[in-house]
Amino acid sequence: MAEEKDIVTPGVSIVISTRNRRDDVLTAVESSLAQQYEPLEVLLYDDASTDGTAAAVRDRFPEVSLHASDEQVGYLVWRNQGFRDATGEYVISIDDDSYFTDIETVSRLVELFDEYPRAAAIALPYLEPFSDRSNGRMSSQPVGTQLRHYVGCAHALRRDLVLELNGYPEFLIHQGEERDLCLRFLEQDWQVVYGDTPPLVHMYSPNRDSNRVSYYGYRNTLLFSGMHVPQPYLFPRMVIDSIQLLKHRFRWQALPAKLHGVVAGWVASIQYLAQRSAVSRSTYLRYRALPGHGPIENPGNQLPSPLRQDASAACLKH
Repeated sequence: MAEEKDIVTPGVSIVISTRNRRDDVLTAVESSLAQQYEPLEVLLYDDASTDGTAAAVRDRFPEVSLHASDEQVGYLVWRNQGFRDATGEYVISIDDDSYFTDIETVSRLVELFDEYPRAAAIALPYLEPFSDRSNGRMSSQPVGTQLRHYVGCAHALRRDLVLELNGYPEFLIHQGEERDLCLRFLEQDWQVVYGDTPPLVHMYSPNRDSNRVSYYGYRNTLLFSGMHVPQPYLFPRMVIDSIQLLKHRFRWQALPAKLHGVVAGWVASIQYLAQRSAVSRSTYLRYRALPGHGPIENPGNQLPSPLRQDASAACLKH
């Protein structure tokens, strides 16, 4: 009789970075802890919050691995630190204003990584009920569809692969890190795959510095091209992107700030020229042809409730 082998269940780590969104992040953490999967750990990185976030998390959720900083360094630094600190084979990253709506989401994610062995990342369905961002909703895609990139508020990654590729470039500071890593995945013949988990909810907190987000969004759109787009596509791509960025939601009052971000992108592309690592033409063209990740349609603008630990326990009893 053949000897039965023990089945090793992959560990999963949920990594959240936060700054001054105490109530939002408490919801995010509780919905993470309510997941019915083991072994699971939750790591929270508090980027020098001044609203009592660290104390509130420490008091309510002592099981969370809390890293509280006295100095603000930005969420990219903490996401990279999370990859190094995590013990799970897979790392799920959600924003501090996001939450899970189903207790089986993590379990399904582990199954998806097993079903798609070339998936470096799983992009998760998510709702964004309070955002007026004009990039539209994601068109319906079947599970397993290869995407161009994932969005930071709802995705999971193979930890070892991210570490092998040195994580996110921290000189991006804010915005655009996902597409940078996803293009490098594609160059290594890895994929970003769309999952079929129940949707997360991204509340898109109004507690954000919109000017900072816009500045780095513009800068890093151009810096992404400067770092990775191959010739002969580089210069035309940067010119086209510059024009599109300036035209986006055009208002004369906003033009100086837009120009500031666009110029910063060109300057940064020259500043980091020594670190430029263009992908192959075939990789770039494949990347451009793939659909992107975004919020799904939400008829009636419904708002699913966040998971609660007591509700999760009640589900198991029934």
